[in-house]
Amino acid sequence: MQGSNKIQFVLLFCLLVSPFAASAKPKNAVFGLGLRGNGELQPAHWGAMARVIEDHGVPKIASGGSSAAVTLFYLDTILANPALKQDPDLKVAFLFKSLEGFSAAITGSETFRSLTSYYQMANSEGGRTLIERLNLVLHSARTQEDFVPKVKSLIETLNQIGLLPPENYLPFLKALSEPTRSNIETAKFLAQELMDSLNVFGKFDVKTDSNIFFRPGIVDFSQLAISFAKIGAFYSGLNASSDFKAKFSNWLETCSSFSLGKTWSQIITENPVCGSELQNLIHAYFSENEKSGLESRQDEAIELLKRPVGTNLDILISTSVVIGQSAEQVYEAFSNYSKYKRSDFGRTFQLQNPGELKFGYMGRAKTLKKIDSVYSELK
Repeated sequence: MQGSNKIQFVLLFCLLVSPFAASAKPKNAVFGLGLRGNGELQPAHWGAMARVIEDHGVPKIASGGSSAAVTLFYLDTILANPALKQDPDLKVAFLFKSLEGFSAAITGSETFRSLTSYYQMANSEGGRTLIERLNLVLHSARTQEDFVPKVKSLIETLNQIGLLPPENYLPFLKALSEPTRSNIETAKFLAQELMDSLNVFGKFDVKTDSNIFFRPGIVDFSQLAISFAKIGAFYSGLNASSDFKAKFSNWLETCSSFSLGKTWSQIITENPVCGSELQNLIHAYFSENEKSGLESRQDEAIELLKRPVGTNLDILISTSVVIGQSAEQVYEAFSNYSKYKRSDFGRTFQLQNPGELKFGYMGRAKTLKKIDSVYSELK
């Protein structure tokens, strides 16, 4: 569905959920949840979601975009777990809290390489280390023979930790493999763009970052999506053995029973077994199938990613698209970015027809039809 602008859609969503809008309603009252994206700081959602669900219960409908879509995906997959039959609100809230323990348990895991790399980039120290390394390469390489192997080595290192999707940096890699004078200039420009990407990672400042919409991304989002989906597979118990399901249910029953109003740290301090058993469950789930490492639970992840939005809860994911002639204009601009190699390329870029920039939702067909009906009445 398409709308004329973001403000109208926000108003529309409020009207859509007005019969059950949240705010200081008693527990178990029907309500809708609007969640704002938080970039690479998306884990901050976990505690907020736990508190909202403890206070109000699971929402009837939820909407969000960007990293909020990941959080709502977790909610959707958590609700698929059959162990939630009794006291679902308390258990869902507890499972959101346990994501902190999950993230700690997978640090350094081969299965979640791209995910841990992504969140390490959000850490200022990790980000500075990568920037300093690239900066050192750019300024210490005095000759073509010196520059090529140093940059190539750095790119390969970043690839190995799940950053720099190869398809985004093919021109870079090609320039390094065929070190003509023109290609070296291309490589130097892309190296500087890469350094800028690392330097502004997570800031998304369109006012000062001229090429933010044109510069190749440094995160392999296809791999990142699979990592997110593997987490969803774990919390839903997808294709898990009966032994795992029984142990998960017992852990959930025991540890959620005293979790109300407590953080994950407080829970595992009071009962350390809750933390150690979570680690055991993670190891069991990702070890009980035939595949290992990055391949572990890959099939389950892909299965979840192919499911429609909002399988277990009415969810609306917001996004924006460029259509019509403006889409052609954008494609041409991408081509010109690669052609002219200017650090200020995007500064003057504007859509010739701003009306072709659209905002809308993805979700259940029935809900989208209801939005369409309400929006039509507003016109």
